[in-house]
Amino acid sequence: MKKAFLSLLLVACVAVAAVISCKKVVSNPTTIINSSQSLNQLFAGLRYMPQSMSVQAGRDTVVYGTNGTLLHFYVNSFKTATGSVITSGTINLQLVEMYKARDIICNRASTMANGKILASGGQVSINASMDGQTVYTNGYGIGFPHANSSGTHMALFYGGTGNDDSVTTWSQSDTTNLGNVAHGTTSDSTSSGHGAAMFIFDSCTNFTYINCDCFYNNDSPKTSVNIILPDTTFNPGNTQVFVVLHNISVWGSIPDTTIAVLTSYDNTGSSNYVAATNTLTVKTEGQTNTIPAGLNYELVVITNKNGQFYYWETTGVVPHNGIIVNAALAPESPSDIASRLLGL
Repeated sequence: MKKAFLSLLLVACVAVAAVISCKKVVSNPTTIINSSQSLNQLFAGLRYMPQSMSVQAGRDTVVYGTNGTLLHFYVNSFKTATGSVITSGTINLQLVEMYKARDIICNRASTMANGKILASGGQVSINASMDGQTVYTNGYGIGFPHANSSGTHMALFYGGTGNDDSVTTWSQSDTTNLGNVAHGTTSDSTSSGHGAAMFIFDSCTNFTYINCDCFYNNDSPKTSVNIILPDTTFNPGNTQVFVVLHNISVWGSIPDTTIAVLTSYDNTGSSNYVAATNTLTVKTEGQTNTIPAGLNYELVVITNKNGQFYYWETTGVVPHNGIIVNAALAPESPSDIASRLLGL
């Protein structure tokens, strides 16, 4: 009898444990891992493969990216981790160019700094190595091609978060150094017959994410962007929102126009998601009211949920009470998403 009782007790304990275990799984179905690294892994299928090129150290050399980015290396441009100038040998470069909204979105970049919108004249990612070892720089020239001549004053911005393939914020370079400022475009004279209008800087001091920008100012009230997702399985751990502002005019340079792209990833770690209403808010550096009312916008939402991509986009004019939209996300392949982004 005692043996039978113990057997029944053991069965009951196993059953209770199983129920508790099941409850644990069900009670937390939407655990959110909101980190740049997890999103980098999820969105890796959209990111561009870098262009590969090589130059010889110790020589004055000019090379161009496929989209026209100028890279001007001086005889002392390259150095080792200990600061020794590299005077000979082959330097391998990896370059990603981002000039259109599609480029910026696919590479999970943005145009924000200090909680303010940046009007971008183009951005790139560049890395350098020699014999498998990271190479650093004493300085080199970089030029960003522009569609037409411009009098806009641009500055160099450097980006990165300690994460090799994600840009969420930008820091302005020291503008007291004239090599970090372009007072409008100039004609590219370093290569005979190239003839492009470019914002040219001759004192770029990093191999990293590099942006040609100026702060965008607008008198309109700043508003927020709120996206209502289908359910809590779409969340900040697998979803990113991009707001594209095309053809924004820079004061003093009308009709010259540039582009801005804002994103929902908030590098401060503060919450920008309300599970009770399935609402994801564009929140950059802790700020939600960042977009001027009255501007034309294009809005893109991308999710990678369990390996399946979802996509939704819409357009409109930023209302004074902010953007509040329901995102009707539908399954898409990475190639289809890249094709749809071409239309932005």
